[in-house]
Amino acid sequence: MAKTQSGSKYLKSAPKPLVTRHESRQNFPGRDILGRLLTDPRMSRSWTVLRSRVTKPSQWERLWKEITLILRRAREEPKTRRKEQTPLLKIAKQADALAHSIEGGSLDLPAYQLFPDEVMSILGVSNWASLDDFERATIAQDLLWEWPTAPELLTELAAYARHLATEKTTEKRVVERATRDRESLYFVRDLGAFFNSEYDTPLYGTIARIASVVLGRKVTKKFVEKALSRAL
Repeated sequence: MAKTQSGSKYLKSAPKPLVTRHESRQNFPGRDILGRLLTDPRMSRSWTVLRSRVTKPSQWERLWKEITLILRRAREEPKTRRKEQTPLLKIAKQADALAHSIEGGSLDLPAYQLFPDEVMSILGVSNWASLDDFERATIAQDLLWEWPTAPELLTELAAYARHLATEKTTEKRVVERATRDRESLYFVRDLGAFFNSEYDTPLYGTIARIASVVLGRKVTKKFVEKALSRAL
């Protein structure tokens, strides 16, 4: 059985593509975490379970990258509702101001005048850029009887931004807990979503073992089941 530089033995069930990555690359983000996943006896069964679902080297790389991304997100300080609302309300204000400033001016155009050639080509219209205003208006009316103007679209954008900002005050959220509990909850929830998407099953026990090794504390299967019952 091969060993890491620290002398730990790689698990027999450890995926070869990830062992190769760990052996051949001496400096990459999360190398110590990957080393633990490849050598910790708790992972032996997990690698065996995953092997029946992950068969290509690229799939093992994707799994590893997803684990690192999920860990980084789990360690981020969660945004407060106010922090999420502020940019949306700012966008709404700016969109309203822009709509007001161009209304009645040379930029107060119907939306189709702003469509690029590529978009109109998808709609079946060729040489859009070379058509004059009358030709554009005739074709546009065949596609849609009434088109909103640029200020009207901006006003709608502002209204939708305010709607999203309002939703932030009422949306269901993960209950804020102590930092360690929150980190475990976020990690388990996101890894469960990934497993469910990629493998059509959350693999509760496997997630619990991966989380325990990655986070450096015990995460039980019961904890995983409870967390995912609310998220999936």
